[in-house]
Amino acid sequence: MNLNAPQNLADEQDKIIVSANALVKSSRLVPRSIRYQVARFCKLEKMTPDEYLYRLTPGSLKAAQQQGLRVQHLLTLLRHHAKNVPPSLVKALKRWDGQGNEVEIYRPLVLSVKDPEMLNVLRSSKASRYLSKLLGPTTIMVNEGSQEKILAILAEIGYLGEVEEN
Repeated sequence: MNLNAPQNLADEQDKIIVSANALVKSSRLVPRSIRYQVARFCKLEKMTPDEYLYRLTPGSLKAAQQQGLRVQHLLTLLRHHAKNVPPSLVKALKRWDGQGNEVEIYRPLVLSVKDPEMLNVLRSSKASRYLSKLLGPTTIMVNEGSQEKILAILAEIGYLGEVEEN
């Protein structure tokens, strides 16, 4: 029985490439054990025959955390096996480790009225349970899927509205 590695395999000596924008590139010539460890912290963005492209996200870091991995493990891994670790990314990872997710981007539904008093009436009605964050005197966020309910309540209290389709 031959337990040696197959001959003619490329030497796995490459380094990981880490970008300040949280992208992590790994060629197939990065040692397999290192690629595996990186993958545990990242979301796979793209895979080609020669390269893996990963992104560090709050979700991927949380998944790693649930496996018992810590940001300090990732930083140690990157410091030893990456060509360069951007200081801004180190700062972001440490902030996430201490503060959790600090930024969210989402597509809200926004209700806009012409008169602030209309919004006050709506907020005092049974529609209030479908309303979310107040954005200004004439705008408020609406819970997803409640557009038709709010339009019905608006009609009941004397206002007609419509949902603008993009």
